[in-house]
Amino acid sequence: MFSNVLCKRRQHHIMFLALFVTMLVIRFLLTAGSWRTDAFLVFSLILSLFNIFILPSKSRLTYILKAIIIAAGLIIGIASVFACYAFPVNNLTPPTGKYAVGTASFMMTDPLRQERYGKQDTTQKTRRIMIQVWYPALYKDGTEPVTATMKNTLHKAAGTRQAWIPDSAVHKALARFSNFPDFMMSHLSLIQSNAYKGGLAASPALRYPVIIISHGWGGSRYIHANLAEEFASHGFIVFAIDHTYGSLAVQFPDNTVAFRDDNALGSFRAVKDNAYWERAYILEETYAGDIELLLDAMLDGNLPLELPTKAGTVLLQALLDTKNIGLIAHSTGAGAGYYLTETRNEIKAYIAMDAWLEPVAEKLFPSKASVLHVGSAQWEQGPNAVLVTKTIELTPNSISLRIKDSTHMDMAMIRYLTNIGSIIQWSGTINSHVYEKALRRVTLDWFTAILINQDPKRAMATASALKGTYPFY
Repeated sequence: MFSNVLCKRRQHHIMFLALFVTMLVIRFLLTAGSWRTDAFLVFSLILSLFNIFILPSKSRLTYILKAIIIAAGLIIGIASVFACYAFPVNNLTPPTGKYAVGTASFMMTDPLRQERYGKQDTTQKTRRIMIQVWYPALYKDGTEPVTATMKNTLHKAAGTRQAWIPDSAVHKALARFSNFPDFMMSHLSLIQSNAYKGGLAASPALRYPVIIISHGWGGSRYIHANLAEEFASHGFIVFAIDHTYGSLAVQFPDNTVAFRDDNALGSFRAVKDNAYWERAYILEETYAGDIELLLDAMLDGNLPLELPTKAGTVLLQALLDTKNIGLIAHSTGAGAGYYLTETRNEIKAYIAMDAWLEPVAEKLFPSKASVLHVGSAQWEQGPNAVLVTKTIELTPNSISLRIKDSTHMDMAMIRYLTNIGSIIQWSGTINSHVYEKALRRVTLDWFTAILINQDPKRAMATASALKGTYPFY
């Protein structure tokens, strides 16, 4: 780029400018850069124009201006390179199962619960939540899967490939959560998932086991999409709940947006007085109510969604094996999950990721599900860890594993948000690829053994065998 400054002949400048403008147009057509490189590209364009029309002379001022421009360009270029490294555009790792993956979303309202969070005008309304569903789909050519080792290049379904986080409101909310300007997470719209909106449901005559995902405080229904895709590719139907006002942002079909209500909990650094724990308990109770709303709709046959098939459409409800339901949840969602599985025996397999149990400490009893707790090294000590141990000891067919050198936020797909997570203490020092592979493996094995093979003892044996093998302990 800086050869522009050194070129002596105007025609060379014009040729270079034409080439640069062509590249700039291609960049915007392909949306391959985003804000991370836009500043450098725009600066380079201005530099080219400035160099052609303003700086052909050999005066002392010209040389000073050239030196300043070169220095500014170097700084902007280095900043762009760092931004591309710090905030990468890496598509989600392809799932390993034999099915392609379809996805759809729908809204649910709970006529029995009045919204307790948000602005005053929302608290007078019934609570509503968004649900994302991932399901086994046919390949793009309409064929059924043949083996469990189909190449990833075949995992393309009919329909439109969906971005990992398609809602712009979530990008803005995540930037604000990170104390960044709103635009600094806009590149997330470029990260592609492996799921296809409008994908044709595979084998509509079959019934598929069900997995529900519940995110943590400040999460999103998209935040565990890598696990959802993995499960769906292996023959599960997966539902992820957006817990309104606990989620960073929920964008509804009418284009209204509910951003996280910070007053619902407050900062984790807040004084842990009785008022704080009361808010925390009500929040986890709300999360549990959202899970229960979805669970009851499944069991009552009231899910409001049809999926496309090769022959037409099929009710999503008709694809569900409601005798085999699993739940996986993180942090606040996982505390709510424990609380819920103590009374609801319809959930056979439960995976808690760094469950936050302190808000429901007074209400911990044996779970009716087989429980796998996957914890971070960061949360290994303290009162919450004691409660995790207590709950596992209370519950038959349950086990706790931890992942070495990991943090609580590693479970929220940090590797897709930034490469500097360990520097800013969002993530641990464990290799992010190793972490994701390990989490996919242990969670898929647990659900497969219990919900498909009907063998909780096998699930326990498989999980127990991982203890002491890196990265588990």
